[in-house]
Amino acid sequence: MSEASIPFAEAILDGFGFKYSVDPVVKEPGSTADPPAYSWKVVDKEAVIWKKGEHAGTPGARDWAQTHLLGGDETFGLKVVTGALLPIVKANRRSASGKGDMAIGNAEDMQFGEEYLFANGLVELKTDEYPLKTGQNLLELLALSKISSFGTGVAVLATNCSNKWETFHFSGRRAIRRKIYKHGRKAWEDFMHLLKSPEERVFAEKTALEAVDEDDQNLEGFDLNNHDNKKFKASEDHAVLERLADHLSDIYGERPSIPLWARAEARVPNYYPERVGLFTAFIISQLISLFVIPSRSMDPTLEVGDVLVVENKVTSRAMKDNNRKGDIVLFHPPSRLQQIV
Repeated sequence: MSEASIPFAEAILDGFGFKYSVDPVVKEPGSTADPPAYSWKVVDKEAVIWKKGEHAGTPGARDWAQTHLLGGDETFGLKVVTGALLPIVKANRRSASGKGDMAIGNAEDMQFGEEYLFANGLVELKTDEYPLKTGQNLLELLALSKISSFGTGVAVLATNCSNKWETFHFSGRRAIRRKIYKHGRKAWEDFMHLLKSPEERVFAEKTALEAVDEDDQNLEGFDLNNHDNKKFKASEDHAVLERLADHLSDIYGERPSIPLWARAEARVPNYYPERVGLFTAFIISQLISLFVIPSRSMDPTLEVGDVLVVENKVTSRAMKDNNRKGDIVLFHPPSRLQQIV
């Protein structure tokens, strides 16, 4: 879901009957000071600075959140769920799947069942180098509502654990609200209020969480095999290897090459379908040209609006050997004829 744009997410939400809105920025501070920023950097014994990615930094971010956000509150517990898939959400000929970063819920209940069963919230992390992704957060909220026992009572907090804080929650049978915060403490307090009052957002209209049946959809072009998701996963893994190669280059002075079998384009068939299409179009453009008849000068053989598909590369020998009575031949007129015309 991390690659989902806002229009893509809105199309899926529309299939479930949901619309989303954005509130004005909340500039009000929290009841206490904002938490200190979480550091995504690690300095090793050789004083080399390493930048942690989302997955590598999530366990540390959980410990940071338990200390600076939950504090001494033992009612709620945070669980790292980076390896647990959320349900696939699909509607309007679009499909998306993904994973959460941290699930939050009643500390005792979270010890039982599947990872998301008793979670009434997700904390979606982004490092301090990357923006929060609205499309991803909207789809994760929808996906969590389909698997959590709290249904539409769930909420999502998106943050870089520093200066970017947003919440997402259901605010009606057909509505989702996004709130952007200036202060992290206020964002966390509002998020906790949402977690403690899920019943206020569990709506009786069950159909709000049901998309159109697949049998009723036009599935032409529907990505049933999740090719885009596989492509994104392969690209993400390839990027990790590239960053690792960069780090090894900094340490040892020589950059290792990524094996061909580990590259994204080798792991996913048709990884470059759009490039293949462009290449094919280019080749065709070199072989043929299209011409539209603009006047009645060739009636009745050719009428106004007729389209001619013309082979570009035809040798004079081929013309001499193959042309027949009634054939139409296009040629470059001699200069004298051009002057007359």
